[in-house]
Amino acid sequence: MQEYRRIVFAPPDVIKAIDYCRRRNRIPGIGDRIQRLCFEDHDGRVSATVHLSGDGLPSPSLVVDATELLAALISYCLYTRVPIPKIGERRVALIGGEPALVITGIRPHARVES
Repeated sequence: MQEYRRIVFAPPDVIKAIDYCRRRNRIPGIGDRIQRLCFEDHDGRVSATVHLSGDGLPSPSLVVDATELLAALISYCLYTRVPIPKIGERRVALIGGEPALVITGIRPHARVES
């Protein structure tokens, strides 16, 4: 038997996750300069583009690739104490246009019958 879990993130939570992960890795955060957040699915690999407000034209944007987005969502779950399984295949998928952390292949502990 295998278990399947998915945690759907609202856009404000994705922004917090990206910002948290960047600051944790000593990369300048994105703060409150966000104008728009877009998600793209490239053959099952979901990436995000954060359009930032800037002084110059055109507005700068930050592309978060699939690997970085996955790491950001996992780190944010750990930081906010959202329980996630330690074992299983992890990926990001778009569900209803919003990113979701999908974990598959989790094997629950076998029950011993007496």
